[in-house]
Amino acid sequence: MMEAFASVEDAAAQQLVHGVIDGVCGQDPPSFSGIATGLSLQQWTSTVNTLTQAIEKQFGRENGTEEVVKALEQSGLPSAKGAVVRACLDARSNDLHKALIRKACAVGEACVVDFDWDVRLAVSSSSMHTLKIPLVHLTLTLQQPSGRREDVHVELSEEELDAFLSSLNVANKRVQALSA
Repeated sequence: MMEAFASVEDAAAQQLVHGVIDGVCGQDPPSFSGIATGLSLQQWTSTVNTLTQAIEKQFGRENGTEEVVKALEQSGLPSAKGAVVRACLDARSNDLHKALIRKACAVGEACVVDFDWDVRLAVSSSSMHTLKIPLVHLTLTLQQPSGRREDVHVELSEEELDAFLSSLNVANKRVQALSA
């Protein structure tokens, strides 16, 4: 797929990669007539799509730039052009991180706008006379983009609460690492 990209001069290749990064970041993507690459329309489209997919799928990983270049090399990117792609990704890494965070945050439409909690003690059930199990009752108030609010009620045992808090801590650390 990326073999045709080898024939593109480095300056045009750099311009094309920056244009693809612009598109990933929510700006105008590159236009076929705007960059003189010498590629046919089919080669151009294939190259732009391959670059876009590799950047969106691989850049958020731990060694994002290297992962993108490796994925592109598996798609036929010549190693000489890998340096051009690497330089562009390094130069625009902050923009890409911010764009990927925005996309990740946009996955869910509803946002938590308030919460409330209380601890309850389950003292018996239909099968056991004495339980004495502490339960946390968590109420999350979610707001939809339309402005409509709804409450979600969750009841968690101590073990479930610990697992829930651990997963929130892991998610928080990952978000902070991406925003750093």
